[in-house]
Amino acid sequence: MCYRSYALVCMTATVALMLLYVAAMEKMASGAEPRRGDKYGEKPHTGRRDAFRADKYKEALSSLYDRCYEFDLTHNRIIAGGEHFQGYGFAANDQRQTILDFCQNHVHPDDRELYLRFALPENNRDDFEHGVTGANIEYRTLTPDGASYRWKSAVNNVFTDPDDLSLRSLWFISDITDEREKNERLSMMAERDSLTGLYNKTRIREMVEKEIESLGKTDSPAAMIMVDIDNFKNVNDLMGHLFGDAVLVSVAQTLRGIFTGDSLLGRAGGDEFVVFLPGADANAAQRMAEEACLALSSLHRNYFGMLQFSASIGVALFPQQGKNFLDLYNKADIALYHSKNSGKARCQLYKESMGLSFAQMGTEAQDGSDTTDLFAKDPARHILRILYNAKDTELAVCGIIELIVRRFNFSRGYIFRNSDDGRHFSEIYEFCNDGVAATKEMFQNRSYEDERPDYRKHFNDDGIFWMEIESVDAELFETFDNQNIHTLVQTAVMDNGDFIGFLGFDCCDPSRVFSKEEKTVIEITGQVIASFIVRNFLYGGRRQ
Repeated sequence: MCYRSYALVCMTATVALMLLYVAAMEKMASGAEPRRGDKYGEKPHTGRRDAFRADKYKEALSSLYDRCYEFDLTHNRIIAGGEHFQGYGFAANDQRQTILDFCQNHVHPDDRELYLRFALPENNRDDFEHGVTGANIEYRTLTPDGASYRWKSAVNNVFTDPDDLSLRSLWFISDITDEREKNERLSMMAERDSLTGLYNKTRIREMVEKEIESLGKTDSPAAMIMVDIDNFKNVNDLMGHLFGDAVLVSVAQTLRGIFTGDSLLGRAGGDEFVVFLPGADANAAQRMAEEACLALSSLHRNYFGMLQFSASIGVALFPQQGKNFLDLYNKADIALYHSKNSGKARCQLYKESMGLSFAQMGTEAQDGSDTTDLFAKDPARHILRILYNAKDTELAVCGIIELIVRRFNFSRGYIFRNSDDGRHFSEIYEFCNDGVAATKEMFQNRSYEDERPDYRKHFNDDGIFWMEIESVDAELFETFDNQNIHTLVQTAVMDNGDFIGFLGFDCCDPSRVFSKEEKTVIEITGQVIASFIVRNFLYGGRRQ
């Protein structure tokens, strides 16, 4: 049973037993007459039996937890459990002062505010007056010898004593250190690369996107750095995979030593690493990238005279060159490619003049033939080859969209995803050609019913929707005309017959006319990409 489920079961049992315990006490105080024919006899000792039951309920509660306390909140007294505080050297005759002393001397500094909010009698009384009769917290306390901290879980229940109408509080404390450590180990396994200990690709992306969101509120700069080991295949081929693994671990350790503080480090896969530097401007990012390049070049240098170890690095800047993870990743990858193409063992900062993305670079024909002709002759095969060889399928899909935008001079390319109920749509990726304004922020959680009713009907049996503004339905004219769209082609993204989104390309140039051959290439490419989107983690969250 996982820790959270265990805690929930314990909490439920605690509440039930507390209610039974309080009910037993109330029955004792009421002096209720026994029922006729009670199995304990015609004249049972009702008070003694109810006291016995109350003790048993309390005993059952105690068996669930390591320690139990009872406090008189009205008179500031410790009714039961005071010997525990005495073991720490406190008098335990004044509840409030004992709690303050214990908190100051034994509760972890980061947890003291939380503990006092939970424990002080005036807080319990105030909560009770506002209808709150229980609470639970997790906090750390020093062991009696002061050697270490242990994690504790505390549950309390506040009630009115039926005898003297004083306000009482029952506490139940458990040591949850082992459960938390196990939970942390499982969490680390889920978000860390098992070989290097760095964040895995999924987790590093989540953390970078969260950091970017915070940076956007402060206008602070940042940089993304991509590191790729030069000729790493040769390392594995010459020295074996065990040595290759050792090299990757050494690279991770070296990067940790250089990128410290708030830096986020992850392994993107294979021999590729990602570093995100919050607060770093162009000069700082370039300086640290060069330091990393130099340090990595000294690892395993000239091993047995067979290896010359080095790394190539690409750098992209936030927000100038990208305002989300994918854009920065793409730009850093372009810069990395240029580092390798310029002789390797160096770093380069992304520049707009670098031009093409990795997907376009990947279209180079290995036999030296004309890539444009190869793409035009067999677009599906060509796109499939790019996707098959890509280290990152999502990035490859986005790169291919960029390729189509540039190759056919579209204004923008994009991917839209439907909400789970199919009633709303949001743009999750967009690439704009030079000088074209972005629209992604405009299209978040928009309503089909209000803006594009029965939108699926516009796609033909092959899942294609071609539109020219002069012939569009009146219901869509305003939407597309406001974006200055002249021609549009979209491909439906289907999952087991369900319309779950679409990808598309817009052209804002009224003079651009697409030939039949161009339309065929665009349609085939769109269908191939759409099939990959369904299997790609762009839509993975919906399918899980």
